[in-house]
Amino acid sequence: MENLITGEIRRLAQDADVYVFALYDPDEPNGDPLEYRCHKRQEPLGANDIDVNFDFEGVGILCICTRSGESFSVLKILVRIRGGHFVDGQVGTFEGFWDEFPKYVSEGK
Repeated sequence: MENLITGEIRRLAQDADVYVFALYDPDEPNGDPLEYRCHKRQEPLGANDIDVNFDFEGVGILCICTRSGESFSVLKILVRIRGGHFVDGQVGTFEGFWDEFPKYVSEGK
């Protein structure tokens, strides 16, 4: 199942304008990310170049963003993993103005 999910995330991220992964400590949800990766479309990536895995402890947030002029739409995936096991997750979409995208990502935890 994990291979199917990571394959689909890679496929979507490859076609996105921006792909962000942030990992947070579940005990300090308002803290800085433990890990942060951001890929932009101008950096050519193949599906296998995008590092997607669920081998982490904490809350992982993946944002797959597509820009359309001055607006954007984003698919946001939250996954909580503890002790090497999936605890829970959530998937949602959001639309907004492009100049607000950095704020959306930084406050989206």
